[in-house]
Amino acid sequence: MGSFIGNTHVKGSALAQVQAAVAGLASEFQCAGPQDDWTHVYEARCAGQDAEWIRTFTVALSKALSLPVVSFMVHDSDVLLVWVADKGQLSCHINTFPEMFDLPGEEPLVESIGGFNALCPEVEESRLLAIIRTDAVFADDILSELARLLGIGAEHVLQDHRTLPVSEDRGFRSRGVGGGRGQQKRLREHGSWTRK
Repeated sequence: MGSFIGNTHVKGSALAQVQAAVAGLASEFQCAGPQDDWTHVYEARCAGQDAEWIRTFTVALSKALSLPVVSFMVHDSDVLLVWVADKGQLSCHINTFPEMFDLPGEEPLVESIGGFNALCPEVEESRLLAIIRTDAVFADDILSELARLLGIGAEHVLQDHRTLPVSEDRGFRSRGVGGGRGQQKRLREHGSWTRK
């Protein structure tokens, strides 16, 4: 079985600002950062592979913060979906395998990936398209490469709300179900993240 991943990243914002904006949109999440100008959001419904929610969440969070937001979803290591929004406007959507994972009303592969390219202007658009169109065996590898170009570490894009370790020293902060101090303590003691 392949990887199932869903996560979101905000460029240029403080942790408290991102937490407040996410709290207005979602009830179960964790945030980390900022690191290298990115604050990382691990929201439960994104982890649940709800592509329509991820798109809605990305646009709404970008609107609330007036900042660029990028969300990634990997489905069974076969499909990578990417959404980029800035100031509440969806500027890019990428679907690496539309034959397998078709979303109503969305283009299968955005040929003009200007919204993504705006986040890493030093990389030529042709290079980004080559990465997206690669014959990589796993979508996780494409995700890691795209994240590297953005300056986001693989440790932040290859996990989500379900798999994220609870660790105060890595900058993670929780809110919502499973986010209380008692739950965090139990999770640290047992060494895993669990769901009800």
